[in-house]
This record gives sequence, C-alpha cells and structure tokens, in this order.
Amino acid sequence: MRRVLAAAWLTVAVLAGWGRPADDYLLPKEDTLLRDAEGFELRSYYRLRVVSRRIDALECRHRPDKAFDCGKRRDRDPLMGALDERSDERLLRDYREALRVMLLNVEDVFASHRGRVVEKVLIDLKKQADHDIEVLNAIEADLKEPAELRTAWEQARSLALKAAAGARKGLERISR
Repeated sequence: MRRVLAAAWLTVAVLAGWGRPADDYLLPKEDTLLRDAEGFELRSYYRLRVVSRRIDALECRHRPDKAFDCGKRRDRDPLMGALDERSDERLLRDYREALRVMLLNVEDVFASHRGRVVEKVLIDLKKQADHDIEVLNAIEADLKEPAELRTAWEQARSLALKAAAGARKGLERISR
C-alpha cells in the first residue's frame, strides 16, 4: 500500500514539475551500468564510481599539483572527459545527489538486517567520504563566488561528513 501511495505521489510531483528526474546526474553510460547491475554490492560499486568521478573532476580542475594523477585517471576512465563540460556547481550538485542516493540504498539494506552484506560497501564508502572531505576542503578557496557555488559546496561537504560518520557508525554496529 505504501508503495502505491509513494508511486502516486511521485507521479503527481513529476507531472506538476517538482524536481528533476532522479537520474539527471548520471551520464548515459553510468545510467546503463547501474540499470544492468545485479546485486546490491555491484550497484553500490557503480554508485561509488559516479561519486568518485564527480569529486575527481573537481580535484583535477582546482588542484594543479595533482595534474599527473589526473592524467592517469583520465587514461583509465574515459567517462572523466565527459564531465569537463559541466560547471563546478553542477558537479557539486551531481556529487551530492549521487551520494544521497547511495546513502539511501545503504540505509535500506542495513535496515533489512543484512549488515554483513553492507560491511564491504560501508568500508568503501568511508574511504571515499574521507577522500571527498579532504578534496572539498582543499578546493574551498576556489569556490567562494558566486553564492550558489558556495552553497553547493557547503551542501556537498555536509553530506560527505554525514556519509563518513554514518559509515563509521554502521561499521561499529556490525562489529558488535
């Protein structure tokens, strides 16, 4: 019954023009990989790759000291080049949306008492969130203007901090 009500509400929301499609933040290739992925762990891996690509694109743009690493990343991941056209604000919004969806999926699986299934994903999420916080703090000085960009940065950093804390807490609960 809840699903029917949620689907009806979502349909009304979309028809009324509220929000954007859920997967607007994905590149076409990423969307295909996520739809075709079977199992929670594989989908989580692809979602973490989406999150990682967004933060890597920002890091490559704003940290010239990482130019060599960025070149290697672009060689390994052809989808990185597709993100060059997106603005910093768009990359931050896409990052936040991808991480939010990832956290919701992890919460759902964790709530269904499948903690051991989530353990590896939480370890990867914690590593990714810690790296993201480091990158977001490093590029903070470049993202002060305009106000919309600063707001997007603050929201992305806030969610990365919550992801890191949540992953740590989840790992503690599993280890008990």
